[in-house]
Amino acid sequence: MKLSVADLLIDIKNCNYDIILNKTRKYQSGSVGPADMTINCFLAEEIVKPSGRIIEDVEGWSWCIAENGEVSMYHIYGSDKIGSLIKWNKDFFVADAYAIDTFEKSGLEIPVKFFILIRHILWYAIVIKDGIMLHSSALSYKGKGILFSAPSGTGKSTQSALWKKEFEDEVVIINDDTPFIRNIDSVSYVYGCPWSGKSEINEQMKVPVKAVISVKQGKENSVKKLTATEGFFRIFNETKKPVESNMLDKAMDNVITFLSNTEVYELTCTPEKEAVYVLKEVLF
Repeated sequence: MKLSVADLLIDIKNCNYDIILNKTRKYQSGSVGPADMTINCFLAEEIVKPSGRIIEDVEGWSWCIAENGEVSMYHIYGSDKIGSLIKWNKDFFVADAYAIDTFEKSGLEIPVKFFILIRHILWYAIVIKDGIMLHSSALSYKGKGILFSAPSGTGKSTQSALWKKEFEDEVVIINDDTPFIRNIDSVSYVYGCPWSGKSEINEQMKVPVKAVISVKQGKENSVKKLTATEGFFRIFNETKKPVESNMLDKAMDNVITFLSNTEVYELTCTPEKEAVYVLKEVLF
């Protein structure tokens, strides 16, 4: 199976589960060209803990950096049994994903586990392609991308839904939770992808980014432009950050480049349509 995600051709091997095929249907590609990334999936009976320098419990995952520079990450379900493992080659262009059946402890069936593993691989591997995954709800309004970003439960999806309700066909929600952004030729584009949170709202499309909106709940609606430093920390805190030092530096550079192409605002808002027009007046 080949997927076209963020203008990248991803070759996924040994993973033709119906759930995954259905969830990725919009992104499947018949291209016969060389892949930008390859993901090999393996159903295992047991997963051996990798050896090397271990960095434990990074958002529920442990990372391992081997002496030869190869990077892996694994997740433990229940006791000390590894249920999922991702191993990258040195340039992050090839990843091996291993999963064992932990349904009794995790409640996740094997196809769902592989769907999650592929998501994690691309969240980090996008960095090598001058990109980031930004935790946000992204929409297109008249061909321009607006990304509402904030910690979970703050109201990102609510603001996107308000724009969709007010402007109907002029708005397309690109991805309601984890869109990809890539910096290409001095332009930053936002892309849909198959992983979009509980709403599962996503589209196979890209548009140039107009602005990132850091959402903050309040009793009144107001907008202020953030400084470059403020914008950096708001954005960087909502990305997936690799622990390997060179990749981490690259991720930071990608955010800095992104900030040179777009602006970041703070929207203090209520969950009412007035918030839409207060922001629209600033952006357009």
